[in-house]
Amino acid sequence: MAGRSFLRMGGALLALAGLTAPALAEQVRNPIGCTIYLTVQGQGCEVRHLYRCLLDPEGDFHVNSYDAEGLMLTAHYDAAFTALERFNLRSGIRSQLSEQPDPLDLATVLDTGSDTYKVRETAEAGPGLWVLGRMALDGDPVTIDGRRLQPLTGPLTLHFDDGRTFQMMQTAFYDADLSMMLSGITYDLANPDDFNDRTPADFIFPGEAGFMSDVPVIGCK
Repeated sequence: MAGRSFLRMGGALLALAGLTAPALAEQVRNPIGCTIYLTVQGQGCEVRHLYRCLLDPEGDFHVNSYDAEGLMLTAHYDAAFTALERFNLRSGIRSQLSEQPDPLDLATVLDTGSDTYKVRETAEAGPGLWVLGRMALDGDPVTIDGRRLQPLTGPLTLHFDDGRTFQMMQTAFYDADLSMMLSGITYDLANPDDFNDRTPADFIFPGEAGFMSDVPVIGCK
C-alpha cells in the first residue's frame, strides 16, 4: 500500500523535493494528470482543493490544504479516507501508510453505525506510529451550504514508537453524493480547548466564484 504514493502526481514531488516551499507549492497546485473537482472553504482559516488523478485506484483522492500563509499540507487518501501519504510543507515531514491490519470501512459505519480501525504510519524523519480509532454515526444528517452531510465522530489514539501516546477525539462529515468524507474538529482529550476546526462551510464547484482559490476566507484573524 505504501507504494501508492501521492508523489506519483506526474512524479512531480520526487523531482522537486529540493525546491523552496513557494516553488514547490506552485508545482503541486496543478499536478500533471490530475483534475481538481472541488474547493472547500472551512472553518479555522483553511481552504482545501480536492482532486483525482488518472493513475490512482477508483475512489482515491488528493487534498491540498492552504492557510493564510499558503500551502501547508498535501495528502493522498483512499476511498475509506485512510491517509496513504501526507507531506507537511511547514515541517518538511513526509509520512506514509505502511500497514493496514484493520482499515476503516465506511460502508460498515453507514450500515451498522460504527467501525474500528488500526493502521500504521512511518515517516522519513521521526518515529513511526500506530493509529487506532473508532468512527461512528453522530446523529441525523445536517445541511451545510445546501449539501446533506452525515456527521461522524469517534476516539483516536496515536501510539508513537518513542513511547508517546495521545488520546484524541475527531469529527468528520460524510457526503454520500460525492462518496467522500471531510475532516471536522480534532482535539487532544488532555487539552480540549486547543482544537483544530476544519469543518466544511462552503462547497465550491468548477465555474463558481472562488473555485481553485488558495485564499481562506472563514475564521481568519
